[in-house]
Amino acid sequence: MAEKDTGQERTEEPTPKKLADARKEGNVPRSKELDTAATTLAAAVLLMFYAPFLLQQLEKMMVMGVDLDAKSVRDTGAMMSHLGTTLFDAILVVLPVALATILISLATPMAMGGFIFTPKGFMPKLSKLNPIAGLGRMFGPKSWVELGKAILKVLIIGGLFVGLFWLRYEHLITLIHLDINDAIGVAAREIGWAFVALCVGLLLIAAVDVPYQLYSYKKQNMMTRQEIKDEMKEAEGRPEVKAKLRQMGREIAFSRMMQAVPEADVIITNPTHYSVALKYDPKKHRAPVLVAKGRDLIAAQIREKAKEHNVPIVQAPPLARALWASTKLEQAIPGQLFTAVAQVLAFVLQLKVAKRQGLSLPKAPNPSVPQEFLQRYNVEQGPTE
Repeated sequence: MAEKDTGQERTEEPTPKKLADARKEGNVPRSKELDTAATTLAAAVLLMFYAPFLLQQLEKMMVMGVDLDAKSVRDTGAMMSHLGTTLFDAILVVLPVALATILISLATPMAMGGFIFTPKGFMPKLSKLNPIAGLGRMFGPKSWVELGKAILKVLIIGGLFVGLFWLRYEHLITLIHLDINDAIGVAAREIGWAFVALCVGLLLIAAVDVPYQLYSYKKQNMMTRQEIKDEMKEAEGRPEVKAKLRQMGREIAFSRMMQAVPEADVIITNPTHYSVALKYDPKKHRAPVLVAKGRDLIAAQIREKAKEHNVPIVQAPPLARALWASTKLEQAIPGQLFTAVAQVLAFVLQLKVAKRQGLSLPKAPNPSVPQEFLQRYNVEQGPTE
């Protein structure tokens, strides 16, 4: 189906916002066939267990209805009182079944589309008074589908009743040879089988209608690509969406940064408050590149990640703070820190050689950072912890 105003095909899945807006308008998937099947089945099950008591009460009311003396018949007040009592008793008898059926009929739609109440559903729509639009709906695809469903109902339910009559024909014939009490029992049993056939037919129809209604609802809310783009632009302008996007961006950046820690050549620490990870590849970069950095909790996570992958960790507090303050992720270190970082990288190389050859471990360096550099980036000398 083409979009009338843009000419674009509705090929995109409906977004959560599109479905939420449709729900606000009262547009949710519903299946009348499922409602009918559930209500009928519930009534049949209730009557199955409630029938003996119901028949007993009805018999009692019938006896009371004809148990009148000549004086009561001539007394209008007594007759009205008797009629009121009988009606009240009848209401009490059928009330449990009626209430249960009503509850089922209300709960079944909620199982498919959820509970929804919108004042817009009660507002008159002038478009429904348009005769041309009415003719379109009358001969539209939906009308043909409803006609097909009606024919399907007749075929399924009619076929089940014909089959049931064929199977129970001999039992029905025996009714004319039975006394009234036995005939009532047999008739009640056959009516029960008829209810079973009706419920089976309605459930079969609902099994076809529910998937169709879900498909039809989804197709009705399909969107064009332009609608998707417009919705995204509108969403990006909302503060809560911007905040969510920023949060997602930070999470993605943090994840990417932590993935780079195992590939680092060295981790330089404060040793607890700051951690920076450096990688130096002479073939790709002219200077070491900062691939990860963090303070406090993130610094601790960087150190833990480095320990898991045997990345050397060197304590150099002034250098760690200077690198953290002056260098962004994926950037080369400043030229003023080349000498200090070179000392650390040389120590790491000596450390690897000593461990590999079983030699004594070299002494850790204490690289210095130019004072003017520290002042420019407002880096405190501070304690080492």
